[in-house]
Amino acid sequence: MDGARLINASVALGTSPARLVQWCDSVSLCLNKGLGAPMGSLVVGTKEFITRALRVRKVLGGGLHQAGMFAAAGIYALDHIAPRLSLDHTNARAIAQSVSEVHSSAITVDLKGVQTNVVLLHCDNIRVNAKKLCQRLASVTDAESEEMGEQIVVMMLPITETTVRLMMHCDVKKDDIKAVIKKLKYIIQEYDNMMYLEYK
Repeated sequence: MDGARLINASVALGTSPARLVQWCDSVSLCLNKGLGAPMGSLVVGTKEFITRALRVRKVLGGGLHQAGMFAAAGIYALDHIAPRLSLDHTNARAIAQSVSEVHSSAITVDLKGVQTNVVLLHCDNIRVNAKKLCQRLASVTDAESEEMGEQIVVMMLPITETTVRLMMHCDVKKDDIKAVIKKLKYIIQEYDNMMYLEYK
């Protein structure tokens, strides 16, 4: 199993990671991403599998000297960040809810799909596509700065022509969520105000 977000799934489902992977022969667990460690992954499997994995890692030059500091960060993430992942899920839900409440025709979100720390925004591809939305979120116009009274930059990732992915993680604070919501609402209003004929 690719367990890049295994702990998020475990928290969202209210069950243990062990139960989720009980039928898997091997599991990888990423320690950065939602868990916030600077780097590192765990690989779990049978003794024979791990012996082979260590050999392959060495052959491919994947060894790392003085890796103790990264291991310590990984242990800290499992002990201290994993128990608070539900907060990331709550933050993701708050952002998705705020987009949904705007009732936009240009940018929408499927609330049922927001189960963990991932929010997918869908663009109508008439007024805006995913790439343009990300570029607009990462910029600040003079009019926007004056109207909002602050300059907010939000970094998101286009994953298809019409879909933008927003990820919550342990470094995102409560004030950041408010800022993201404020920026999104402002930009969604911009696109909703555009006339269809301008983009035909």
